[in-house]
Amino acid sequence: MTKEALLSMQIGETIFDAQIGHIHRVVGGWIYQFNSGGVFVPYSEPKPESDELTLETTEPKRRGRKPIITK
Repeated sequence: MTKEALLSMQIGETIFDAQIGHIHRVVGGWIYQFNSGGVFVPYSEPKPESDELTLETTEPKRRGRKPIITK
């Protein structure tokens, strides 16, 4: 079973692998079904491969009391 074959599965599809057993594609991941039970394997988006860290350059929210204006 290759990574590409797993990623190309559509939700609701089932395939059989001789080493693993049945693999069901479900919302959010896969279910690997063995003779003695099964396990849910969640799908996680691959992180972009970058050597540089990306930081947002937004100003932090200011917290504290608002000034009291007296007349």
